[in-house]
Order: sequence, then C-alpha cells, then structure tokens
Amino acid sequence: AAIAIWATFSLTIRIFTTLKRRYGLYFWALLVASWGISVRSIGILTIYLTPNCPWAIRRMLVETGWVAMTSGFSVVLYSRLSIVLHNHKTRRAVLAMIITNAVIWHPIIITTNAGLPAWQRVHDPVEKTQIVIFMVQEMVISFFYVRAAYRYLHSGFAKKDKAQNAMRLLTVVQIVVIAVDLVLIVIDLSGWTKLKTFIHSVVYTVKMELEFITLNQLVGLSKLGM
Repeated sequence: AAIAIWATFSLTIRIFTTLKRRYGLYFWALLVASWGISVRSIGILTIYLTPNCPWAIRRMLVETGWVAMTSGFSVVLYSRLSIVLHNHKTRRAVLAMIITNAVIWHPIIITTNAGLPAWQRVHDPVEKTQIVIFMVQEMVISFFYVRAAYRYLHSGFAKKDKAQNAMRLLTVVQIVVIAVDLVLIVIDLSGWTKLKTFIHSVVYTVKMELEFITLNQLVGLSKLGM
C-alpha cells in the first residue's frame, strides 16, 4: 500500500511533465486513476492500522479509490485509442462497454459490501466475478489498441525500423499487462483475500507505469502534440 501511495506522486509528476496539453479526457483519466490508487491504499491502511477509524470513512476511501482506479484506468485505455483508431463505431462500443460495466458492477459491490452479514454471502462470489470482468474488459480494449496500432505503425506514417521496434515494445507491454491481470485473477480465485487486497493497488500502479511506455512510443510515432 505504501508503494502504491508513493508511486502516485511519481505518476502525477510524470503526467504533468510528459503531457503538453493538460486537459482533455486522457489527462484527467490519468489523474483520476493515479489518485484512485492512493485513495484506495489509504483506505486499506486505515482498516488494518487504525481500527478506531469510523467504518464509514474507511469504506468511503476504499470504494471511491477502487471505482476511480478500475474504471479510471479503463477510460485511460479508451481515451488513447483515438490516436490510432479512427473507427467511431468501435470506439463507441468500447465506451459503452466501460459505462455498462461501471454502472452494473460498482453499485453491486458497494451495496453488498455494506457490512450486513446476509449480503456478505452475495458479496464474495460477486467480488470474484467483478475482478474477472474488469480484467477482461482491459484485455478487450488492449486487443483493439494493439490491432489498430499494428496497422498504423506499418503504414506510411512511420519508418519501417521505428515501426518494428515500437511494435515489439508495445506488444511486450501489452503481454506484461495481461500477465499481471492473470496473476491477480488467480490470486483472487484462490481465496487469498488479504494478499489480493494489498496487491490490487500495486497491480494498477504497474499498469500505470507501463502506460507511460506506451504513451511515449505512441506520441513519438504519431507526431501528435499532447
């Protein structure tokens, strides 16, 4: 949790120093997702280190941070698709998927985690399901991105050598992101609840760090001022 909190400050500095345009969906999604990681981590720490902290405050921090972290990162992935994917129907479908999953799963998890014993029986299986749903969502978005990026990088807009090097790096980044997601899914389905609770924020920290590798390659090749 401390690692995730510290990483947020580093990510914030990189956001402001890397992006020339400090507005727009991509910029705000990066900030929301980054600080969502910290807010959730602070909430987790209050649960284990400050038992006298009011229950409502702890849950508010954890749930608010979780919403910002998960859906925020999906919006990050969606918002940069516009750089290389010009199919409006596909992008609208991706956005609809993000909104639908957010509207369905966030309220369900927050409601079933309200502390009532009867709801806890429902919460546990739903919690495992939503982990898989959001991870699959990110994999789907990554698939659209890699396919579009592959076509773009092998077009006349990029030199062949640069396209090959960038494509290799982008592919490796996506493989690492998917691998990290799979590790989290395995941990969750194995019943290691406490480990998953702490590692969840770290997983998104790693993915946010990898996002800057993707961004740097994409900006360099597309020659778009961001």
